[in-house]
Amino acid sequence: MPLRKALVIVQFAISQLLIIGTIVIVHQLRSAQQVSMGFDKENIVILPIPDNQPSKIKTLKSEFLNVPGVQDVTLCYAPPAHESASSGSITYGSRAEQEKFQISFRAADDNFVPFFKLKIIAGRNVLPSDTVREFLVNQSTVKMLGLKTNEEVLGKPATINGYKGTIVGVVNDFHNKSFHVAIEPLAITTFFIWYERVAVKIDAANMNGTLSQLQTKWDRTFPNNMYKYEFLNERIKNLYETDTRMMTLVQVFTVIAIFIACMSLYGLVSFMAAQKTREIAVRKVLGASAQSIILLFATEFGSLMMIAFVIATPLGWYIMHYWLQNFAYQIEISADIFILSLLITTIIVMFTVGYRSIMTALADPSKSLRAD
Repeated sequence: MPLRKALVIVQFAISQLLIIGTIVIVHQLRSAQQVSMGFDKENIVILPIPDNQPSKIKTLKSEFLNVPGVQDVTLCYAPPAHESASSGSITYGSRAEQEKFQISFRAADDNFVPFFKLKIIAGRNVLPSDTVREFLVNQSTVKMLGLKTNEEVLGKPATINGYKGTIVGVVNDFHNKSFHVAIEPLAITTFFIWYERVAVKIDAANMNGTLSQLQTKWDRTFPNNMYKYEFLNERIKNLYETDTRMMTLVQVFTVIAIFIACMSLYGLVSFMAAQKTREIAVRKVLGASAQSIILLFATEFGSLMMIAFVIATPLGWYIMHYWLQNFAYQIEISADIFILSLLITTIIVMFTVGYRSIMTALADPSKSLRAD
């Protein structure tokens, strides 16, 4: 009997670990997907540019803007939340030495900020140019420079990633990468030879027709290059593909573990009922109620469940705390998560033990005594 109880404790501890893990993973991923990334990502298609000849690219942008259903177009090295990003050093103002932090360097035309609905919180946008002349920096850059206000950085010269220019504006912090990475210092500047993608904002009302017309324009400009595109929101979704797959696997294993634990629990309560048949019959003859018999089983298995909970709680916290380190922005592993896990386990025990214990409590004691 002790071995059976130990196995049930182990199985329920594993079940509770998986339940805790499922709750934390689902909560974290949903929080990541629901929080604003700080830029517009809806109905935007990204097309890689096969070569960076200024005449062709400018023609393509102009042709795209003439397509009905196209709302806006911008040229850039890469859109926000994209793994392609160059990082380099920054020398600010009159400071003699480079800063000790690295800054991401993103090339884009002057329409990049309004296209993605970034907010300029100080200064102005960069002016149209094919070369590096002006910089926009984000709030994180201002903080890393040790400045008290965003306005202090305006008009100051800077050398970023080896290119000299003047800082003319500060944009809001937005997620330049996935939620696994904290928002980093960022500089945006015009630099035509670095434009590798064109981003197109299209009307959702006639998306297929618009995409077809874009292909016609593309084939005319780049007849020897395949027309291919991807939606920005789908790319962002793919950033969490591994996490989503993990969530599905955890949910499947949780269901399997709970099913196995329920079968073991049902077998144990059946075994216990068979071992205590005479004892239960005597109790009923002496006046014990069905409720007291059910309580006997509930007390027995409630104690096993609590032992499993005591084992699973610290292990669950440690494992999920370690997993959350993969995210720069983490949910809090609160007591509510463990209470919910215990509640789910309690419901499982009630349904599993309840039927068998009720049948035992309602059995005719005379039959058990005669059989004995």
